[in-house]
Amino acid sequence: MNEQKPTTTPILLISIGMLSFVDFILTYYVIEYMGGGETNPVLAYLIGLTGSIWVILWFKILTISAIVLPYIYSIKFWAKCQTKGVIWTLLAMILIYSMVVLSTFYRIVFYF
Repeated sequence: MNEQKPTTTPILLISIGMLSFVDFILTYYVIEYMGGGETNPVLAYLIGLTGSIWVILWFKILTISAIVLPYIYSIKFWAKCQTKGVIWTLLAMILIYSMVVLSTFYRIVFYF
């Protein structure tokens, strides 16, 4: 049997990764060039702890990797990610993350 892997879940995971990177770029711009701050309390704490806004990027890489690497390397995890519940959850994450990115972009364009 020559089964092909479904393409829906990888596309959704890639979309979350891209949104995460765009969120980092916009947040970096707000903090570095506009004097704004991080609104996520966990990331704000890590920035205060390390004194660097680059901790945001490392945090995002770590959290995305925690989802993507098991998907890539574990057949059992991959199989469990093909359910409708997981796909709808990923779609909800994309919708919410898109709203965060658009909100940050809107603040950059219209408020600063």
